[in-house]
Amino acid sequence: MISEAVILQAAQSSKFCQRQRLVSPTHLLDTLFEVLACHKKVDVSLIYRHYVAKHGKVSYAAFYEQLSKKAFTEWLRLLLAKAMSLLWSHYWTHLERLWVFFDDVRVHDGSSWAIHDDLKEKFPGRFSKTAPAALELHATFSLLRGQICQLQLAADSESEHHFFPHPEAGVLYLFDAGYVNQAELNKFAQANAFYLTRGRSNQNPVVLYDHHRNREINKPLKELTRISHKGAFT
Repeated sequence: MISEAVILQAAQSSKFCQRQRLVSPTHLLDTLFEVLACHKKVDVSLIYRHYVAKHGKVSYAAFYEQLSKKAFTEWLRLLLAKAMSLLWSHYWTHLERLWVFFDDVRVHDGSSWAIHDDLKEKFPGRFSKTAPAALELHATFSLLRGQICQLQLAADSESEHHFFPHPEAGVLYLFDAGYVNQAELNKFAQANAFYLTRGRSNQNPVVLYDHHRNREINKPLKELTRISHKGAFT
């Protein structure tokens, strides 16, 4: 997705690597991807060992110095922005038909991570034995704008149901099964917004209309499922 020329250009623009050094930006990025994909706990020494094993000997002091630079995080930020831009350009053409029906499509979800155990009183985690202190970031991403439009940060132990996005008319919201809360979801219908989520097996919503065949239904979903199994409903 990102060429070596782009990686090196970002390294120079961020002042992470203004001339060729023993620690190659291209090899370092390759090592970071490998380590982050294969290990849950990552530190500099682990990254260093993978780098040396794959790309050759370099002193630990020189390696540590490169990763301790403020420019290192700026370099990664530039590369992430470039990757997201390329991905967005690739998928945008497949999303154009959505805007005929909706003013925007927004994806909402949360991501949690462990923090220092001493913060467990302030930010308790859901898993007290393995991660007594943890945070969760609740984000809403706009497919129309290609950017995050709402962020909320809280303790991981707090329910996702407290962090639903504010519903806006004409917008389709996408949630996973962890956000099935009928009282909250009803607020989206009342605001003339739309939502799509994976329901639980014990839910039995009423299907009001078949837009594909342009006809009213007004029957519970499980009844329609039984009929279709018998071949009477197509």
